[in-house]
Amino acid sequence: MMSLGLISACAEERPYGDAELDEEIVEDAADPELYGDLFTDPGVFLGDDVTVSGEVLEVIDPRAFRIAGPRAGDSLLVVSAPPHGVKEDEVVKVTGQLDELELLRIEEELDTDLDDDVFDPYEGDYVVVAKAVDH
Repeated sequence: MMSLGLISACAEERPYGDAELDEEIVEDAADPELYGDLFTDPGVFLGDDVTVSGEVLEVIDPRAFRIAGPRAGDSLLVVSAPPHGVKEDEVVKVTGQLDELELLRIEEELDTDLDDDVFDPYEGDYVVVAKAVDH
């Protein structure tokens, strides 16, 4: 299973800076020492704009999916306003703000209606509210 980690985070200086997605970064992204913080301590990035790449582990609904982190068992929820169109096992690049899932607030922010039954188990989890999903 191929998975990639954090590519960049804005808002404050990070050890990985403003790295561009290139072959060297893709190889380095598997190194949790460089890119694992978002998955091991996401609270540090709360409110930051982040860009992450990873393999889609699970498509939850047309507007949400989970991507794999750099280590086995790591994952991150992604929610987008327009349907994302991604498929499981596909590698995607997501840009958005890291937030905690509070369904009503996220629905207002995205101006969309999400299925309460689907998202209730994720309430309070960290989520990337996607501005862009590239695949």
